[in-house]
Amino acid sequence: MIYIISFIVFLTGMRSILLLIYRKQRANKVKKLINFSKVDSNKKNILTYGTNLIETQLDKTFKKNSKLVSISSELDKNVKVKAFLFVVIASPVLIANYMGWMKLDNQMLMIALLAILGVIVIVPSRVQTAISQRRFRRISNDIPYCIDLLAVCIQSGMTVEASLAYISHKMEVINKDLSSLLIRTVLRADVSGINAALEQLSGEVVNEEVRMMCSALLQSTKFGSSIYAVLIDLSKEIRQMQLLAMEEKVAALSAKMTFPMIAFILFPLIAIVAGPGLIKMTSTW
Repeated sequence: MIYIISFIVFLTGMRSILLLIYRKQRANKVKKLINFSKVDSNKKNILTYGTNLIETQLDKTFKKNSKLVSISSELDKNVKVKAFLFVVIASPVLIANYMGWMKLDNQMLMIALLAILGVIVIVPSRVQTAISQRRFRRISNDIPYCIDLLAVCIQSGMTVEASLAYISHKMEVINKDLSSLLIRTVLRADVSGINAALEQLSGEVVNEEVRMMCSALLQSTKFGSSIYAVLIDLSKEIRQMQLLAMEEKVAALSAKMTFPMIAFILFPLIAIVAGPGLIKMTSTW
């Protein structure tokens, strides 16, 4: 009986805590909407600042193209679903402990319940952030292919608007997220013009490669300069930047391997070499 009472008290307390967190998040969102004019123009998204901020268009694109991101995002925002999952997962543990199938004292039972709660609260946001970061990196890696296709289309005599409209659907085979961004840019260009659409794309996507591509296209649309050679050079430059970034990671790998080598190779080697001598010394004493 004491387990049931403690479980009810625990659920009541957790419900109050979750409601308090939910209300605080709602208050922060309302405050951001009220003070919209004071928001910094440098947009932030869930990739680096967590899920409490207003989502950008790129985050919505990830949700649209990835079911796992969508599910984890909805689970992270819905307090009721989290509470329901906690009850569903914690109930078998409490029932098994009450029936004697599991032998856990009160301290271990509380640790198990807190671990379940921590997993339910933390894991969805971590999964969403990890998948979003992976898809964000894929956009950076696939931008050179998009630029090459743009260069080929423009060299064949197509305009920038027609080239974007053509490759926006062709890029779906390579990268769905990048294709969605380009399709949205083409739709905006039909309404507000290609310059405004490219500027908005550059502002929405916090990505250096996308901004470089938008700057090159804006240079052509505003000043009428030749863009084919610029796009080819830009594609080569982006690939060179990616290669340099990979070389930096490989160079830093040796420094990161120092601690595992010391922990798993040096100490066992010392034990093997000095162990017999120490054993003989202790036996003589």
